[in-house]
Amino acid sequence: QVLVRQFFVEIALMLGLAFWSVPVSLLQVWCSLTRLHQLLPWLHLPASVVGTDLENLVVLYMPVLGLLVMLEVLPILLHRLACRYEGVKSWSALQMLTMRRYWRFQVATIAVTVLSGSMSYSLKALIREPASIVWELGQSLPQVSVY
Repeated sequence: QVLVRQFFVEIALMLGLAFWSVPVSLLQVWCSLTRLHQLLPWLHLPASVVGTDLENLVVLYMPVLGLLVMLEVLPILLHRLACRYEGVKSWSALQMLTMRRYWRFQVATIAVTVLSGSMSYSLKALIREPASIVWELGQSLPQVSVY
């Protein structure tokens, strides 16, 4: 029964890793209001907020804080999953399992953040000239500044 539960948890975590890219990508797009405005022209900040400290807070800090909150809640959820559903008894095994799974999500977060940010910068150029993908990624990868 323990092996079956571990199997289902691993399958669920693999699916979770696949869908983890959605909120991380949305936060990456949200990091730049100009990019978001290019994708959704009807979306804009009210005129009373533009040019104030509140605009800086919304545009620069809130997406990063959102990502940090997601990454802070994740080990708690992984710990509870391993402890309560899988029934891991040893504290050291529980910590190791939690951190091993959390590491997967961190690597996925970094990969998705860098790739979604660089692709959103150079998407129009890639559509016009698909052969220049290496050049465009080389130019746009350094511009991704979430970390």
